[in-house]
Amino acid sequence: MTTFYSHANINIDGRKSGTKLLKVHTEGVMSNSRQLLGNINPSTENCIELLDQIIRFHDLGKYTPHFQNYLLEKGKFDRKLKQHARFGAFTLFENLKQKGFLTEAFLACYIIIHHHSNLSDFSLLKRLVEQNGDDQYIFEQQWKSIRDSGPDYINQIKVELSEPRLTEFENFPEGKQFRKSLNDFLSVQSRIEVFFTINYLFSLLIEADKLDASNTKIYNRKPIAPNLVDDFLSMRSDNPLRTLVRKSVIERLSQLDLTEQKIFTLTAPTGVGKTFIALDVALKLRHQVPALKNAQIVYRCLLSTSLNKDLKNTKRPSVSREKYYRIINTQMFLARIQLMQRKTSWIE
Repeated sequence: MTTFYSHANINIDGRKSGTKLLKVHTEGVMSNSRQLLGNINPSTENCIELLDQIIRFHDLGKYTPHFQNYLLEKGKFDRKLKQHARFGAFTLFENLKQKGFLTEAFLACYIIIHHHSNLSDFSLLKRLVEQNGDDQYIFEQQWKSIRDSGPDYINQIKVELSEPRLTEFENFPEGKQFRKSLNDFLSVQSRIEVFFTINYLFSLLIEADKLDASNTKIYNRKPIAPNLVDDFLSMRSDNPLRTLVRKSVIERLSQLDLTEQKIFTLTAPTGVGKTFIALDVALKLRHQVPALKNAQIVYRCLLSTSLNKDLKNTKRPSVSREKYYRIINTQMFLARIQLMQRKTSWIE
C-alpha cells in the first residue's frame, strides 16, 4: 500500500521524510472548517456541502507520483507535473458539472485554483482551457502518471477521498464550451451575494488549511460583553459631543426593525468618535438580534497614530495596564474571518 503525504520536513541527517499523511491532512482541514462554520453560523446547507467538496479535492494533485516524489525528494518528477491546485480544481469541476451543478462547479474550480495564491479576475479562468495549452497537457499527464501507477494506487485514492467514481472525472474542460458556460455564469451571477460566497468559502478553506498544516489549534473565542465600549469610555474624561452622538446612534437602533434592516452606515465629522460608535453598535446588535448570537464582528484596527496616543494612557493611574490591553486586544482580534480585499471584474 502506498503512503501519501501532504507535508514533509528535513531530518537531522538532511533527508526529507513525510510528517503528515495526506488523508489525515484532508480530515484535519475538514474538521477545522466545521469548527469555523460552527462559530459563524451559516444560513445555508448548500454552502457547507460545497465547502466539503472543495476541501476533499483541493489537494487531489498531491496524490500524483510527481508531487510525492518532489515532496520526499526521491524518484523522478517533472517540475510542471508536480503542481497540484489546478488538477483538483478541474477534476472537481467535471464532477459537479456531470451532476448538473454548473454554478457550484465554477465556484469550486475558481477557489481551489487560487488556494495558494491571491484571488484574481474570475473571467481569467477561460485562459486555462486554451486548446492544447500547457494546462491541458499537465492535467492529462498527471492523470496518466496516476493510471500508470496501477489499479491499487488509484483505488487507494478513491478510498481516501470516499469517491469511488473518481476516474470518471478525468476529462479536461472543452475550451469552447467552458468559455461559453463561463460567460453565461458571469452574466447571471453578477450579484453581491455570489461575491461574498466566494470570499467566504475561500477564507474558510485557507484558514482551515493553514491551521492544520501548521498544527495550530483554532482560536477559542471568548464572550465579549455588549457594554464593553461603555465600560471603557467610562474610564476616560467625558466628551459631551462624542457622548451625545454615540447616545443618539444607540437610541436609533431601538427604533429600527432589526429583522429587516441589515445594512447601516455611519456618517459624522472627524473627531466625534465614529470608531468606538461602530464597535459599540456591532456589540449591541449581536446582543439584541438572536440570529447574530454567534456572529463575528469584523473591526478595523486603530491607526498606529491613535494607538501611540492611547498607549500613553496606560501610564495613567486611572487606567490599569491590564484592563487597557484587554480592551485593545479585543478591538484588534475580533475579526477572525479573513477579509479578502480583492474583487472580480464582474462585481463592481
